[in-house]
Amino acid sequence: MRAAYRLCRRRTREEDPEAYALVPLMPAALCPALWALWATVPAVDDLADDRTVAAVERARRVEEWIAALEADMAAGTSTDPIRHALVDTAARWHLDLSDLKAELLVNPVMTSTAGTSRTGQSGEPGAATDAVEPTGA
Repeated sequence: MRAAYRLCRRRTREEDPEAYALVPLMPAALCPALWALWATVPAVDDLADDRTVAAVERARRVEEWIAALEADMAAGTSTDPIRHALVDTAARWHLDLSDLKAELLVNPVMTSTAGTSRTGQSGEPGAATDAVEPTGA
């Protein structure tokens, strides 16, 4: 479990230094939960932004990740470290992740038409320039 939260913390620090700087302002007990929640978005965003595969495949991968999260929530654990930390966070803090799962499918990060990445740099690898919609839509 500690390794999963460490990965989430590292991803937060590396990919969003501003968010990383804000997390310690919260009570210490909440920090791992915030890292787990934050790390979820770029994990899914990376799947949605993978320009080595077609948009339909990217959407399928996002849907698979979310379906795996649902199965992990039912099982109470995960083999994926980010989902593992997220499942633990949801259980520990009694969080209902249903809204999060829905947002991951329609989040502006994944459907941006602005052509900017999480760092705001247009045209960088990971820039969300094409809309990714669920294959069931």
